[in-house]
Amino acid sequence: MSGVEKRNNYTYFKTDTDFDSGSSGGTVLNEAGEFIGIPTYIRSNNETVGYFLDLSNARTWIDEHLKQAPQNDSATIQLLKNDLYRLSKANADLTYTQDHYPYFKANAPEGWKFLYIRNDRFILYEKNVSDPVGVAVFTLENPYEVDEGVMDELNRKFGRLAPALHRL
Repeated sequence: MSGVEKRNNYTYFKTDTDFDSGSSGGTVLNEAGEFIGIPTYIRSNNETVGYFLDLSNARTWIDEHLKQAPQNDSATIQLLKNDLYRLSKANADLTYTQDHYPYFKANAPEGWKFLYIRNDRFILYEKNVSDPVGVAVFTLENPYEVDEGVMDELNRKFGRLAPALHRL
């Protein structure tokens, strides 16, 4: 553990322990194998930091929310449907085309599969092998437009490179 962080009136423990994507809601065990917390989220920039809710706070949260009626969030459901469609289409075509900036097209080799597609990343892995290899690609949006003056200077200095940069 590397510290604590307060969020939404709960105390979360920070750890450099690797939490796999999708392990939220699982178990955190101490060295004696005792259940001490629930993985909740990770932050991954230059290094990954995992957060878990200690068991006593988890019990408080469960008690507070157990009697609430389930809620449907139609916007989230639509986002999940879009993600599922995008993933299914990419695997059927072995191609993922990102339709927002930065625009690109990724072709998967035969025998590979898209495992995960989100707005800022995708993961490919080699399927049907005993020791598969995977590739993760993360994209960063550039919030700055390249103005024509910069493009003119690039054209002057680098010739044919600038039109390729402009298309990106």
